[in-house]
Amino acid sequence: MGIDPVRFLEEFVSVSFHVHGKDTEILGENLYEYGTLQTAVAPPSISFGETYWRYTIPGHGCARWGKLLGILANAGYGGRISIELEDMNFNGTEEGEKRGFIASRDFLVPLVTSDQLDPPWVNTLITYSTPCAAMTRNRFSFCGPTE
Repeated sequence: MGIDPVRFLEEFVSVSFHVHGKDTEILGENLYEYGTLQTAVAPPSISFGETYWRYTIPGHGCARWGKLLGILANAGYGGRISIELEDMNFNGTEEGEKRGFIASRDFLVPLVTSDQLDPPWVNTLITYSTPCAAMTRNRFSFCGPTE
């Protein structure tokens, strides 16, 4: 969409009640080859994306998660971050999806438990978009696959 997620969150954090953990990777070579202004001739097939970008898990794209989590913490956000697994590198098999959820969790938790952040929602940080068993790690309640 081309929207700066940091600017957007700064503007709307006071009315944010749900956050999706999702990222976007810009595919530089495809951006060069196909551009953005017209439908590409014989473009590559990209699941969960378009010709020059694709959705991915947190930490595998260009979102500035440390900044985003800081904005949420400073605003007193009390909700969860739900991992929205739309990533062609992890979707398709149960094992792959578990790896995607675990990688998302392992990327986000250190950002939230860093010395710079002490958000009020540390006990309900991350949930996952699939039914799952609860687990606890690093003071956070997770609903997701165990390792």
